[in-house]
Amino acid sequence: MSRPPLKVDAQLEASLRRIGGALEQNRHQYAAMVEQITSATGGAVGERIAARTEEAAARIAERHQRRAEWSRRRDERRRERRRAREAPDEADVPRGIVFAVVAITCLAFAIVRPQFFWMVFVALGFGMSAASSFGHAARRRRLEREAQPKGEGETASDAQPAGAGAAAAEKDPPAQPAEPTDPKVARIQGLCDKLLAELESGPPIVREVVTEPGTTIAGLRQACLETARRERELRSVLSAQDEVGLVAERDALAARLSNERDAIVRDRLGQALAALEQQLVHRAVLTTAATRLEAENTRILYTLENVHMQLLRARSTDIGAPELGGKLRESLRELGTQIEAVAEALEYADAPVWSDAATAAPSRETHTTPETSAISSEREREQEERQAAARRAAQAREAQRH
Repeated sequence: MSRPPLKVDAQLEASLRRIGGALEQNRHQYAAMVEQITSATGGAVGERIAARTEEAAARIAERHQRRAEWSRRRDERRRERRRAREAPDEADVPRGIVFAVVAITCLAFAIVRPQFFWMVFVALGFGMSAASSFGHAARRRRLEREAQPKGEGETASDAQPAGAGAAAAEKDPPAQPAEPTDPKVARIQGLCDKLLAELESGPPIVREVVTEPGTTIAGLRQACLETARRERELRSVLSAQDEVGLVAERDALAARLSNERDAIVRDRLGQALAALEQQLVHRAVLTTAATRLEAENTRILYTLENVHMQLLRARSTDIGAPELGGKLRESLRELGTQIEAVAEALEYADAPVWSDAATAAPSRETHTTPETSAISSEREREQEERQAAARRAAQAREAQRH
């Protein structure tokens, strides 16, 4: 008697939809908290960013100026060397004429006075020097004639690529730097690809349990990416603020409030201190939410690795391990239970500490934080979550037996 197929993928899809709802539930609330934190210290952050930008611009301008000065000096030295080489060349023709006159004189003297026949060799030396000087002058004139039209052509060609490069630069704006990839998210994406391949090409027991693997894996992938993106947004806001500076400002404001005598000034300072403490509470809430989102992604990662190993074992079901089919059913049911637990934890990550933390700021004397005051409640929630997951798993096994 064949068993009806287990619609585990329907349970997974419902859990994934619940995850999406939990992620969207308090988006506006977190946006308001982020805006409050940013507006409270946005001026100081803007001034620091502007100062750093000005310093970087000054360093870049100074570097370019030094480079331009070095290039100018290098070009000047090259021109000096070129002038030094070309200056002797301009005297080649007069020098060649002198050498030629001396050579002719020596040759004529040797002809008139045969006893001075050796003057022929002197005339030969001066004649070779005259020929060399005339040759240098002719070569210099030829190079000048060749360089003149070439230089004009190079000027036109240089102007054209410069204009084309400017047009290309205007047409194609510089590409934005790629956002760094979270290694954990990359591992989860790789596992989703592997799971999709295993579910589509696995044994019949796998296709019987998960009827729509593409939709299920796509939902898992989207939930993972959305969770990582939310965590990244929260941590980017927190990293842009200086919590140590805020605590120092709060302590200084508290000390000033304790020493103030005027009632109106004390009232205004008390309101400022309450706003600053409220801002620290908001930061603590955002930190807790980011940490919980990171923990849920970690749980998804290892749950998917466990399911992937179960699917790899299922490939050997038909060759001597028939009981593994039941284990795979149970494993996929447990995956649905764990995804449901992830959805519940994400709902806790979005909502739990806001209502308490927003109404009760930490005391100025004790300086307690929301994390230390909520440890016991967090442990109770985690214990209740584990108990609920265990009950659902037991109910699923009981339904499978019947």
